Amino acid sequence: MTVHTKLYLSLAINGSIDKIIIMSSEADNKRSRIEANLILVTLIVMKLETTINELINSVCEWKPEMFDQNFIDNFVQNEKTMCISEKYNLLANKLNALEWKLDKEPFQTFDVLISIRNEMVHYKGKWIEQNKGPNKKITHLMNNIIKIKSQDNNLKHTHWVNELLGSENLLNWCKNVDLEIDNFLNNNILDKFKSNTLT
Repeated sequence: MTVHTKLYLSLAINGSIDKIIIMSSEADNKRSRIEANLILVTLIVMKLETTINELINSVCEWKPEMFDQNFIDNFVQNEKTMCISEKYNLLANKLNALEWKLDKEPFQTFDVLISIRNEMVHYKGKWIEQNKGPNKKITHLMNNIIKIKSQDNNLKHTHWVNELLGSENLLNWCKNVDLEIDNFLNNNILDKFKSNTLT
């Protein structure tokens, strides 16, 4: 028996991510790199949430006995207000998979990516001290992982978005996070879903 999950939108997003990665790697100026990296971060977070939503729908269809009607009604009613980790943990709980915990990897990395997306979506346009982000997670990423160093040492303040999204190193970090998301969801959720469905 073949298990068909309904990962339609997430597959389309994945194809878009591949195209944006090429666009970002070929960017010959900072503005083009910022545009590509902005889209890339947004699409990777979108893919993470979309995949989780599609997997929940697949589990509901293939193993309806795993979800009682109260659970389904509660999910449908609260889905729009639930964060990605809450949706993931609902699914992980049903499949006896690893829970999303912010003190563990890969969830810490996923949380940083989500934080970048959220800060961009709710961008305030504030000037911040050089080599700092709007929160500790992003500052840590900028200084310790991507290792951004400001081009102009005469500036006391700058826009963190330009520093982060304009960094060539952000592309490699995003590619690694995207691969980590795929591997994690495949190994921790999709494989458990398939084995539960086939039993």
